[in-house]
Parts: sequence; structure tokens; C-alpha cells
Amino acid sequence: MLALTLFSDERPLRGLIGLVDWRMCGAISRWVRSGFVSGDWGERVLVPSNGRLNFPRLLLMGLGAREAYRADRARAAAQAAVAVTAGLNGRALAVGLFGLQKLPSPFKRTGVELCAELAASQVLDAVTIIAADERVEVLRDYGEFA
Repeated sequence: MLALTLFSDERPLRGLIGLVDWRMCGAISRWVRSGFVSGDWGERVLVPSNGRLNFPRLLLMGLGAREAYRADRARAAAQAAVAVTAGLNGRALAVGLFGLQKLPSPFKRTGVELCAELAASQVLDAVTIIAADERVEVLRDYGEFA
């Protein structure tokens, strides 16, 4: 499963969700415009990828307003993504950074905390974090998940 996050007040879609939206010919943007997906905090929408991606299902997760977003919400979103995947008998999860890269808090600390949160899951066989730029080096410093 691929978990994608979006803020309720950030348009157009950017980052990983923007790339996936492009690959799906704007389907996610259409869902947002129609109100099917809002990006409100705690929202979870499970949709099929219809063969356009290597992931059969997409989990769209709302992060709420960008102004109110904090690192503890990123960790809660990560826990929710693991729980939903496990609840659907999924064994692998691919995720972005749950909006951590957009926070003023030090990524070196919060990124490692996110990795620890995902690594603590005993229910998944694999977790892949999709990241770009200098943040990849910070996550590499964390090392392999056990």
C-alpha cells in the first residue's frame, strides 16, 4: 500500500502526492475539487490505483491545516498508516515523510523519530520511506530497520 498525505489548505498538491496525482491523470485533484477528499486532520480514504502504479491501493491521509501541523501529528499519522495497512492484512507500506519536511522543527530529530515509529511496527514486513533532497541523508544515518 502507498500512503499519501495532504494538507486541507495546500493547493495545488505538491510533493509525493502531486507526483502520484500526475501519474493518475489528475484523479486525486478531481477528488479534492469534488469534496470526496478534503485533507482534514484524521481523514483516511482508501482508493484503488487501477493499475496505474505498482501499488494496488492508495491510502489518502488528511493532515489538517498546515499552520496547525506539528511533529506529534506526523507520528500519529504514521501510526495510523501502519494500523490501516495491518488491518487490511497488508505486509508492506510505502510512505512519504508525513509532512515533516514542511515543519520548522529540526528534521534530523523528527525524521529519526519517524523512522523509529515505523520500525517499531511488528506487523509489517517492509516499510519504504520515499524522500528527496538532503533529507535522504538524514534517514540513511538512521540505518537499516531491524
